[in-house]
Amino acid sequence: MTLATLVNIGSLISSVAVLISLVYLNRQIRQGALNQRSKMDRGRSQQVGEWLQYVAQPDVAALLLRGHAGDPTLTSLECHRYLWSVYPLILHFEDSYYQHRDGMISDAQYASVIGHLKSRCPSPGFRALWQHVRPRFPADFAGFVDGLMRDTPVSIDEDAQWTAKWRERAAAEAASAAPKPADATPAD
Repeated sequence: MTLATLVNIGSLISSVAVLISLVYLNRQIRQGALNQRSKMDRGRSQQVGEWLQYVAQPDVAALLLRGHAGDPTLTSLECHRYLWSVYPLILHFEDSYYQHRDGMISDAQYASVIGHLKSRCPSPGFRALWQHVRPRFPADFAGFVDGLMRDTPVSIDEDAQWTAKWRERAAAEAASAAPKPADATPAD
C-alpha cells in the first residue's frame, strides 16, 4: 500500500466522519427547535389559561358580556375595566400573528387563535374597543384585524345565540346519555 492510498483512505474516513457529524448536528438542531416551540406553546397556553381564569370571575365575566354587547349603560370605570380586560387578549392575537409570520407557531395553532379572534369580531363592544386601540398597533396587524372586521357582520346578540346553542347541544348530549327503557317482554 502506497502513501497516496493511505492518504486517500484517511481522507475518505475523515469525510464520512464529517458527514456523520453533520447529520447528528442537523438532528440536534431540529430537536432544539422542537423543544423551543414546545416551550413557547406551553407559555402561550399558560398565558391564555391565566387570562381565562381572570375573566371567569363573576364580576369580570358579567362586565365582558355587557362590554361585548356594547351596553350603553356601562360607566366610565366599567368601560375602562372592559378595555383592561380585553386588551391582553388583543396583545395575544398580535403576538400570534407575528409568531406565525415568523414561522414560530404552526398553521393549526394559528387557525385556532384566528378563530377566536373572528368569534369576537361580531361583537359591537369589541369592535368599538378595537377602533380605540387600533392606533397602538403596527399597520400590518391593524390592517389584518380591519379585514376580519370588514368580513364579519355585526351581531348584537352573538353571545346570546352562543348560549342558546350551547344549551341545545348540552340537552342533546344529556338526552343521548340517558338510559333507554328496555324492551318490555311479556311476563311468563
